[in-house]
Amino acid sequence: MDRTIQPEIQALKNFHILSPVRTTLPNGVPLTVVNAGEQEVVRMDILFAGGRWQQSQKLQALFTNRMLREGTQKYTAATIAEKLDYYGSWLELSSSSEYAYITVYSYRKYSVISTDGIIIRATVPFSCRVR
Repeated sequence: MDRTIQPEIQALKNFHILSPVRTTLPNGVPLTVVNAGEQEVVRMDILFAGGRWQQSQKLQALFTNRMLREGTQKYTAATIAEKLDYYGSWLELSSSSEYAYITVYSYRKYSVISTDGIIIRATVPFSCRVR
């Protein structure tokens, strides 16, 4: 095989992209679901306006998002880490210019349990607050 020669371009065969189903929850939050069949592991993405365009200070959006795993009214950071680990979940926090992203990978049967309260009841330690 000569790696200096570019391979021929070929047309894709049997290429199919799943269409999302869009709906609105009773509280007005839009929900988009891509049903990829019965899988043991699910990915749940939560997007909300909270990116760099909404911040009043540099890095505010990034660090506010990352602080979500630092504790809630009910759980300490260590408890959150233990809970995610116990349920085999992975929490990914990131932000962009427009949005803050919370992505959870979890076993299907534990997807709601593993994220309980992390977003709604998040607290920011006093030592981290801007004065």
